[in-house]
Amino acid sequence: MSNIQITREMEHLMDLVSSGNYSVIAIDGNDGVGKSTLADALSKKFGYKHINLDNFLSKKKGGYLKYLNFKNIEAEVRKRSNKKIVIEGVLMKKVLEEINVDPDMFIYISDNVWIYQWSEEYDGEYSKMTFEEIIKDVEDKTNRISRIVDSNPKIYKLNGLQFELYEYAFKCKPWESADLVYVR
Repeated sequence: MSNIQITREMEHLMDLVSSGNYSVIAIDGNDGVGKSTLADALSKKFGYKHINLDNFLSKKKGGYLKYLNFKNIEAEVRKRSNKKIVIEGVLMKKVLEEINVDPDMFIYISDNVWIYQWSEEYDGEYSKMTFEEIIKDVEDKTNRISRIVDSNPKIYKLNGLQFELYEYAFKCKPWESADLVYVR
């Protein structure tokens, strides 16, 4: 991770965007890390059209990628091809591949823990595990916590979007190919 540009400062991130001539900025990261907030800030400050992948999702289906309307996402991006856009959502590298878009800037947002769990450089716990071991670890930890707070908990199985996020992190490691990693 040492060769990856990492910032914790929103001001630094905004300076980088203002110093470049970016037509398409893609923002990736897990649920709730601030992708939409950053996209809104870029829209307000620099006039980017904000495209949120969640607006193209058939919700409550129990997954993400297979429930995205890629045709409509691609149409929205193409419709705005002569304007500056910021497209944000989870599993972004997979989405960009599907709609055949190569952004000028790829930003990965992470919380303090997630990215370091996967990092070999920081001896992250997931860096030494197989995918199956990671899933088992997450399920076991969640089930242990459930037993503490509930005397008769349901057995937790990682599925849907959460499963996709772990699989994506394991296979793609999107922070490694990001132009900038913004750690919140």
